[in-house]
Amino acid sequence: MNPPAYTVLRDAPLEKTAASLPQKPNWRDRVFTAEALQHMTFPPLRFVLPGLIPEGATLFVSKPKLGKSWLVLDFALATAPPGRFTLGDLKPATGSVLYLALEDGPRRGVRVVHKCDHLVANDPHVDLVIDVI
Repeated sequence: MNPPAYTVLRDAPLEKTAASLPQKPNWRDRVFTAEALQHMTFPPLRFVLPGLIPEGATLFVSKPKLGKSWLVLDFALATAPPGRFTLGDLKPATGSVLYLALEDGPRRGVRVVHKCDHLVANDPHVDLVIDVI
């Protein structure tokens, strides 16, 4: 029977233990010169909404009460199952959605779910996070 891993580490010399630990990346490893950047090639951007919203984090910013939350929720609901459209004839990429309504309280969350119940209730690809701050 092999001894537990913690026993082996406890009995190992300190230098050997420290060397075997994963090293934290140095910030200098992520610094590039302009010349190095000019020679880099990247894969093409992937879009959630063709030509409008690239994959990754996107911020929608404007004055209050202009419909940002409803617009993003519409994008999210069109993205989760295949075959849905948004903004008329735009067909988004299909995938799972995490909708973060961090400024909304549970009362508004219930209202949103009731209004969109036919789209949200039985969709395993849509997760809503509401009122976490």
